[in-house]
Amino acid sequence: MAGEGQAELNRQLIERIDPTQDTAVDGLRHLVDHESLRVAFGVRYFLIFVDAPPATRFERSRDRFDTYEAFLQADTRPVESNIDTLRPFATSAIPGTLTVAELTSNLSELMVSFRQRISL
Repeated sequence: MAGEGQAELNRQLIERIDPTQDTAVDGLRHLVDHESLRVAFGVRYFLIFVDAPPATRFERSRDRFDTYEAFLQADTRPVESNIDTLRPFATSAIPGTLTVAELTSNLSELMVSFRQRISL
Protein backbone atom coordinates (compact mmCIF):
# COMPACT_ATOMS: atom_id res chain seq x y z
CA MET A 1 0.00 0.00 0.00
CA ALA A 2 2.87 2.37 -0.62
CA GLY A 3 0.91 4.40 -3.19
CA GLU A 4 -1.70 7.12 -2.79
CA GLY A 5 -3.55 5.16 -0.10
CA GLN A 6 -0.46 5.13 2.09
CA ALA A 7 0.08 8.85 1.53
CA GLU A 8 -3.52 9.48 2.64
CA LEU A 9 -3.03 7.37 5.78
CA ASN A 10 0.11 9.40 6.54
CA ARG A 11 -1.79 12.68 6.02
CA GLN A 12 -4.44 11.54 8.50
CA LEU A 13 -1.76 10.48 10.99
CA ILE A 14 0.08 13.80 10.70
CA GLU A 15 -3.14 15.72 11.34
CA ARG A 16 -3.45 13.94 14.69
CA ILE A 17 0.09 14.73 15.89
CA ASP A 18 0.58 17.75 18.12
CA PRO A 19 3.82 19.32 16.82
CA THR A 20 4.53 20.85 20.24
CA GLN A 21 4.75 17.42 21.90
CA ASP A 22 7.25 14.58 21.58
CA THR A 23 5.55 11.83 19.63
CA ALA A 24 6.62 8.34 18.65
CA VAL A 25 5.22 6.70 15.54
CA ASP A 26 5.75 2.96 15.41
CA GLY A 27 5.55 0.68 12.41
CA LEU A 28 6.89 2.67 9.49
CA ARG A 29 7.11 0.32 6.53
CA HIS A 30 7.51 2.50 3.44
CA LEU A 31 9.74 5.29 2.21
CA VAL A 32 6.59 7.40 1.76
CA ASP A 33 5.98 7.09 5.53
CA HIS A 34 9.41 8.53 6.25
CA GLU A 35 9.09 11.24 3.61
CA SER A 36 5.64 12.34 4.80
CA LEU A 37 6.84 12.76 8.38
CA ARG A 38 10.11 14.42 7.34
CA VAL A 39 8.30 16.97 5.19
CA ALA A 40 5.65 17.64 7.84
CA PHE A 41 8.04 18.07 10.79
CA GLY A 42 11.35 19.08 9.20
CA VAL A 43 14.24 19.37 11.64
CA ARG A 44 12.00 18.15 14.47
CA TYR A 45 11.67 14.72 12.84
CA PHE A 46 14.08 11.94 13.75
CA LEU A 47 13.88 8.37 12.54
CA ILE A 48 15.09 5.69 14.93
CA PHE A 49 15.59 2.32 13.28
CA VAL A 50 14.99 -0.57 15.68
CA ASP A 51 16.88 -3.60 14.44
CA ALA A 52 15.54 -6.85 15.86
CA PRO A 53 16.42 -10.31 14.55
CA PRO A 54 13.55 -12.45 13.23
CA ALA A 55 13.56 -14.78 16.26
CA THR A 56 13.07 -11.83 18.61
CA ARG A 57 10.28 -10.37 16.48
CA PHE A 58 8.59 -13.79 16.37
CA GLU A 59 8.67 -14.12 20.16
CA ARG A 60 7.02 -10.70 20.47
CA SER A 61 4.29 -11.64 18.01
CA ARG A 62 3.49 -15.18 19.15
CA ASP A 63 -0.13 -14.18 19.71
CA ARG A 64 -0.46 -13.64 15.93
CA PHE A 65 1.54 -16.60 14.61
CA ASP A 66 1.25 -20.25 15.58
CA THR A 67 4.65 -21.23 14.22
CA TYR A 68 7.97 -19.65 13.36
CA GLU A 69 7.41 -20.77 9.76
CA ALA A 70 4.12 -18.83 9.60
CA PHE A 71 5.91 -15.78 10.97
CA LEU A 72 8.71 -16.10 8.40
CA GLN A 73 6.16 -16.42 5.61
CA ALA A 74 4.47 -13.20 6.74
CA ASP A 75 7.85 -11.54 7.15
CA THR A 76 8.64 -12.10 3.47
CA ARG A 77 5.55 -10.23 2.23
CA PRO A 78 6.38 -7.16 0.13
CA VAL A 79 5.29 -4.66 2.79
CA GLU A 80 7.72 -6.15 5.30
CA SER A 81 10.55 -6.26 2.78
CA ASN A 82 10.49 -2.46 2.53
CA ILE A 83 11.49 -1.89 6.13
CA ASP A 84 15.24 -2.13 5.54
CA THR A 85 15.01 0.61 2.89
CA LEU A 86 14.39 3.02 5.77
CA ARG A 87 17.64 2.20 7.57
CA PRO A 88 19.82 4.67 5.59
CA PHE A 89 17.50 7.52 6.58
CA ALA A 90 17.65 6.78 10.29
CA THR A 91 19.20 9.32 12.60
CA SER A 92 20.01 6.47 14.92
CA ALA A 93 19.70 2.69 15.04
CA ILE A 94 19.21 0.70 18.20
CA PRO A 95 19.08 -3.04 18.74
CA GLY A 96 15.63 -4.52 19.20
CA THR A 97 16.97 -6.95 21.77
CA LEU A 98 17.34 -4.39 24.56
CA THR A 99 15.58 -4.84 27.86
CA VAL A 100 12.85 -2.33 28.68
CA ALA A 101 15.25 -0.54 31.04
CA GLU A 102 17.99 -0.40 28.38
CA LEU A 103 15.54 0.80 25.74
CA THR A 104 14.21 3.51 28.05
CA SER A 105 17.73 4.65 28.83
CA ASN A 106 18.75 4.69 25.16
CA LEU A 107 15.65 6.61 24.14
CA SER A 108 16.13 9.12 26.94
CA GLU A 109 19.69 9.77 25.77
CA LEU A 110 18.53 10.09 22.17
CA MET A 111 15.82 12.59 23.13
CA VAL A 112 18.43 14.78 24.85
CA SER A 113 20.61 14.59 21.74
CA PHE A 114 17.69 15.37 19.41
CA ARG A 115 16.60 18.35 21.49
CA GLN A 116 20.16 19.70 21.45
CA ARG A 117 20.27 19.41 17.67
CA ILE A 118 17.19 21.59 17.32
CA SER A 119 18.07 23.84 20.29
CA LEU A 120 15.13 22.97 22.54
